[in-house]
Amino acid sequence: MLSGQEEKRLKEERLDQIEIMENIVDTMKAEKRGIKANEQRSLNSAKERITEIDSILEGAEIRGGIEKMIMTKDVHNPEVEQRKADDQAFLTLVKEARATGGMTAGSNGVVIPLSIAQRIVETAKNVSPIVAKATIWNVSGDLSLPSYDYTQNVFQYVTEGTAVTDSNGAFAGKTLANFIIGSLTKISNSLINRSDIDVVPVIIRQIGLSLALFLEGELINETGAKLKGLKSGVTVTATSTNATTAVIDAKTVTDLIGLQMKVPQIHQANCAWLMSPQVWTAIRSLTGASGNLLIHGDDTGIGADGGLVLFGKPVMLSDAMPTTLALNARGIYYGDFSGLDIKLTTGIQVKVLLERYAAEYQTGITAFQELDSVVGDPSKFAVLIGK
Repeated sequence: MLSGQEEKRLKEERLDQIEIMENIVDTMKAEKRGIKANEQRSLNSAKERITEIDSILEGAEIRGGIEKMIMTKDVHNPEVEQRKADDQAFLTLVKEARATGGMTAGSNGVVIPLSIAQRIVETAKNVSPIVAKATIWNVSGDLSLPSYDYTQNVFQYVTEGTAVTDSNGAFAGKTLANFIIGSLTKISNSLINRSDIDVVPVIIRQIGLSLALFLEGELINETGAKLKGLKSGVTVTATSTNATTAVIDAKTVTDLIGLQMKVPQIHQANCAWLMSPQVWTAIRSLTGASGNLLIHGDDTGIGADGGLVLFGKPVMLSDAMPTTLALNARGIYYGDFSGLDIKLTTGIQVKVLLERYAAEYQTGITAFQELDSVVGDPSKFAVLIGK
């Protein structure tokens, strides 16, 4: 690695070589002539020296970067170390070792560290695009969401010295309370005892998948009549032309365009479609009289990131959505899904049940989550419904 003095000397020499080249060019311009042989040699020599200096400086920079990487390689990362410690403690616990790894023992199990619980929620987000796009509030207790009708707050021209007319907008709000959901997972001790399998990610993924499946179903269909989601929260509708027959044909394309335009332009930037895989397949397979696809082009099909796209907007698929556009079916949603608010307490309460399933040669793992949901901003959504 170059010393500061050596680096300074090389940079000054580089400037000198550039000055030599500039002087030659200036002389040629002033005398309005071509380059002489000796000037050409000086010019070539200056270029070669600049290239050499650049190579030396670049090499020193690369070596310096590598040295920094080596120096920082052994620097401790508390977050990574804590995650490893939590994983090891969790694994020790589910393998029924004597030590609890510093975890807090309860009356019928042990409370799992927050890092494990957070990764369960992250898994749910990764699996469910609806949950990933929703606005998540990590708070305890009731949460009031303020909302304001921006269309009532009007700008207007005013004359200097004249009072501006007030607008009639008012704040409204929706409150998110607490509902408790829970699951019980039983893991085979044969799996836990295998040394060639890291069982912690398996457990996290299984609980995360269950959470994603539950949340997605409730946010779309509100089956349990507690969490509020798209079914009751989206009130702006477009009508499906073939609702009585549930046929998806060329008229459906017109319906989709009408649905997309139901959402105000101010919300269009982050909008996406939501439908079932069956409906998406039928729409993408539509062909005209000539046999060509009705919906095609760069803005429809598979996007640059590998995701599905329709009219330039991402397509999210969910098995919880209706499989046809039948009468009264809320078949396709379109909107900015950040308008869907989900309140989750700061962490899932996960416990390992040490003895309860010992006779079955299994280990029980329970997970409880306090949550609530609501469509906080209905103006961000529209739904295609058969009427």
